[in-house]
Amino acid sequence: MTVVRDRETANGSDGPMLRRARLRLAAWSGGATLATLIVLGIALYLGLSAALSGSSAAQLEEHAESVTRLIGEADDEALERILGADPDSEEDFGRPEFGGAAAGLLTILVSPSNDVIGALPDDLGRALPVQASVDLARTGESRVGDATLNDTPVRVLSEAVVIDDAMWVVQVIQDRTNEQRVLDTALFVLIAGGIAVLLASVTFGFLYAGRALVPIRESLRRQREFAADASHELRTPIAVIKATAEEMRRSQRGDGPLVETSIADLEAEADHLTQLVDDLLVLARADSGRLEMRREATDLADAAGEALHSLARRAQAGTVTLRLDASPSPVTGDPDRLRQLIGIIVDNAIQHSREGGIVNVEVRPDGKRVIATIRDTGPGIRPDDMPRLYERFWRAADAPYAGTGLGLAIARTIASQHGGSIIASNARDGGANFEVRLPLRGTSSRRQG
Repeated sequence: MTVVRDRETANGSDGPMLRRARLRLAAWSGGATLATLIVLGIALYLGLSAALSGSSAAQLEEHAESVTRLIGEADDEALERILGADPDSEEDFGRPEFGGAAAGLLTILVSPSNDVIGALPDDLGRALPVQASVDLARTGESRVGDATLNDTPVRVLSEAVVIDDAMWVVQVIQDRTNEQRVLDTALFVLIAGGIAVLLASVTFGFLYAGRALVPIRESLRRQREFAADASHELRTPIAVIKATAEEMRRSQRGDGPLVETSIADLEAEADHLTQLVDDLLVLARADSGRLEMRREATDLADAAGEALHSLARRAQAGTVTLRLDASPSPVTGDPDRLRQLIGIIVDNAIQHSREGGIVNVEVRPDGKRVIATIRDTGPGIRPDDMPRLYERFWRAADAPYAGTGLGLAIARTIASQHGGSIIASNARDGGANFEVRLPLRGTSSRRQG
């Protein structure tokens, strides 16, 4: 219960850190999106405004030039008719047009005494002319400008024209209400759309960050569990060593069966600790990508033979028979690690075999692969245990105490480092069946892990 409680506490301690990381990732995603939207929004708005303004200014300049040219080419009768324009006149001055190049424009003539010639709309009559534009034109400068007449936004262009040796001014006014409405609509769309995109970005960023942190969360969980399990596994042999040492200290005799038994227990637990530390070191180096693997030509059949030879005494002690059927199976890899790989699985099969059982090891090439099959005559693997076979420190309910619970995890790591895999199953006639699959020498493989 202590290990489980420690594990849950360790997992919970990672929660705030991962939540902060998730929120930071979502904030960065939203911030980057916001900055992009602001830049694009400003560029689009300014581009649209410049396009509308440029088109409007070109229209004003073209119409002002045509009116100025008309006055310059007019004879005395035409000038008299223009300068005497009244509301019933057929002239264009002061009359907005609803079609053609001058659509939406209002044209007036301003006399040297600032009198307005033209039929003016009732709502703008008192606001015209736009005096600032008139004064600018009289200095010889013609420039399009914006103004507001009776709360109506307009664009104005004034050009000077000489009539009978006097300086008159042609002023063209354009209503900017529709243009401003287009800009306001575009601004609203940009802001509303930007907010929607920003919210979507933050939401998806938050969800994606959660998915992206799953491997990190799992890694932290496994790291915490690994530390908790390792500490638990180390407690048992350490406790035995301490108890044995204390027993020897209390012993009144310097020799005899008690001392011999105590020394044997110390040696056994020391060996257990050594194996546990070695296994932990292998997995730690594999996790950090620093597990050294030689890459040389070797034969998996030779590795299997050496592994079985080293386990012969263990098999005899358990009255288990080892059988090897091997064909030349060339591979590229580390001979020592491959021997360890086969040895782990065979040792596991010996431990789970009944007295008088048989462990069959078959090594053969199969197409572009080399397959080593290890079968035992034990009870087999329970379906519920199959997904957990390679978990570190995990043992089945019926597993013997011997071992560290790290063997199959190390075996899979070695196979992965050689570009191979391990497949576990139950044989039809009973017992467990493990297949180690490695690339045949000369075939391409991608090293994993």
